[in-house]
Amino acid sequence: MSFSLQDFNALLSTDKNKIGKVDDKLKNLIKKISKKLDYPFGFYNYNGRYSGYISKSNNKKTFFNFQINSEDLSVEFLIVDKNLILKFINNVNLKILRSMKKLGDTEIAIWDKRRKVCKLYPEYLDNKTWKFLYAKVGSVNSPIFKFRKIYSRGEAIFQTNKLEANIINSIKQIEIFLKYL
Repeated sequence: MSFSLQDFNALLSTDKNKIGKVDDKLKNLIKKISKKLDYPFGFYNYNGRYSGYISKSNNKKTFFNFQINSEDLSVEFLIVDKNLILKFINNVNLKILRSMKKLGDTEIAIWDKRRKVCKLYPEYLDNKTWKFLYAKVGSVNSPIFKFRKIYSRGEAIFQTNKLEANIINSIKQIEIFLKYL
């Protein structure tokens, strides 16, 4: 499964047929990854486009989310419960988070429903920044914690058949976060 530059460019168009083809590619990728990891999957419509998720957890408060836009494909570890986010921030080892730079392009973002509140890069985290993040989560009404692995549209992996295996490998490494909840 691969995505071409034309697929990313199609997401800028208003041609529903072209966008639908990209959505179908994303759905097929998610189904394959779900099957290989033995995770249940699902899809949802966000701003007229499809996104998907897989989850090992039964509580629906933590899951891996997949989104594609004209700039990138992202695999996101999401926590959508304020108490769980605060627990995660309290328990996670910053050294583990910083080591995630081995996955490539990653970021941590806090959202309040549909509005991004802040964005941090794991390799630059320190205790002071982590305390700031804890306070920021506490100050918003409906926080969403996202740890994103980003595949930028121009990356060579899109011209190979290794995208699926790379995503599975990344998810397996990110799964360590579940033990901090």
